[in-house]
Amino acid sequence: MSDDQPELDRGPRAARNQLYAIMDQDTGLQEKADRALAVGKSYLGAENGHLTYVDPALEHWEAIASTDSDDGTFPPGLTLDLDATYCRRTVEDDACIALHDAPNQGWDDDPAFQAHGLHCYHGVPVTVGESTYGTVCFVSESPRDEAFTRDETMFAELIGYLLGQEIERSLDEAKLTERQRLVEVLNRVFRHNLRNKLTVVRGNAEYLHSSADHRADRIDAITQAVEDLLETIESARELGSLVMESRDPLALDVEAISIDVATQVRETFPEASIGVEGAGEGTATTIRASPILELALRELVENAVKHGGSSPSVTISFAHDDRYLCIHVTDDGPGLPENERRIIRRGDETPLRHGNGLGLWLVQWTAQRLGGDVDASVSSAGTTITLRLPYGPTRIESVQE
Repeated sequence: MSDDQPELDRGPRAARNQLYAIMDQDTGLQEKADRALAVGKSYLGAENGHLTYVDPALEHWEAIASTDSDDGTFPPGLTLDLDATYCRRTVEDDACIALHDAPNQGWDDDPAFQAHGLHCYHGVPVTVGESTYGTVCFVSESPRDEAFTRDETMFAELIGYLLGQEIERSLDEAKLTERQRLVEVLNRVFRHNLRNKLTVVRGNAEYLHSSADHRADRIDAITQAVEDLLETIESARELGSLVMESRDPLALDVEAISIDVATQVRETFPEASIGVEGAGEGTATTIRASPILELALRELVENAVKHGGSSPSVTISFAHDDRYLCIHVTDDGPGLPENERRIIRRGDETPLRHGNGLGLWLVQWTAQRLGGDVDASVSSAGTTITLRLPYGPTRIESVQE
């Protein structure tokens, strides 16, 4: 919110009316959050207002929406160590924390005051479903002359409640859209693969029936077609069960999952060499994500093995930056075919048109669902596919996709 915008009426009734009008408008969650925070900032006389996501398991704090500018001290998208924020207490206590002059209220030794020097903090929990999502908080570097009033606390709580309802509604809509898309894709997969594979089975069966020469290659073609169909059915079953489960994201150790995946794939393909390079000091591999990540990672490793020749070698390794963990799956095969590279680049239903089943489409879809992306690098030495996933949740904009 720019400084040259007109001052909002700070009366409690007028502020509530402004807030309800914002929530009634047919706009996106991000815009509603921005405007609601601006009303709260004005009403409370604060320097900034934030909608935050808090994950105690990962000690993660993120400004999902903020009245601060992109080049300000607390811009949208900022991530902090939860221990260095007042919000940790709001979430721990599941209650309002109201500080009008932190050091003079006994908070001068608190890590949040030591880190940011904020004298003024008013934070309330934001609940989505039955879980605490994060906080709505209003902050200032300067202290207030008087404590926050009961009306001011009730208004901040109202903002937190209404934004929690909006987030829940948006998540429910996203889940419904996701399930509808899954049904469409699975229908297309089965129509395409069943027709093609059964055509192979019928053609070879007719040949064997009419010929006394029971050629091994014809029998092998039937067997392979049936195995491909069974593999597609199993992938669809696993994908469907994971998507249909209404589970919140979990704190997942990706390095541990990668070791499990390598073990599973080695059992299926004993001729393959599959290794996991440890992340090393300074690279955290625990992220907040859906369990579907394990299935996507297994698809990547299996795809690398299948394209790697008679004795494939596959390595899983890790890198990171401030917000993202990168999972590299590298093989020494002849390179990813162009039609599969298009799947990675475009993320559409290309694999269905080319008969490649659900594998790489699932990887691309999983990356998008978790707020990340996927990329492929091909050289004479082989192929590296990189999953880039955020440590914390996706931003509000992604929730609405």
